[in-house]
Amino acid sequence: MFHTASRCTLHAEVYVRSQVLVRLEYGRGTRCVWESDLVMEISDWDEQLMAYRAERHIEVRFPFPHLKNEATLVNIKEMEGNTIIQKRTLVSYDEAFKREWRHFYECVVHDR
Repeated sequence: MFHTASRCTLHAEVYVRSQVLVRLEYGRGTRCVWESDLVMEISDWDEQLMAYRAERHIEVRFPFPHLKNEATLVNIKEMEGNTIIQKRTLVSYDEAFKREWRHFYECVVHDR
């Protein structure tokens, strides 16, 4: 186990190439699983954050960073009585690549 001031790493593995799996515990019974991998042989993009609680599940799906005008999505599933309600929200069309170029422009113009 690895300890920091606010969390405890219960388990961590690094596999061949770039696969990483980590289980963390935050406070009383709150856990986080971090999984990442970079697979260059597959042209699919899957970047997401998910949070699960008894009353709702939240998923944030990020678009491929160089795909122009693709939206970041937030999906929420929650119970309303005996019915599962699914909500899908388009959060932003401002892609990361465009923000990087804006930042670069600001650095050049303002000599930062």
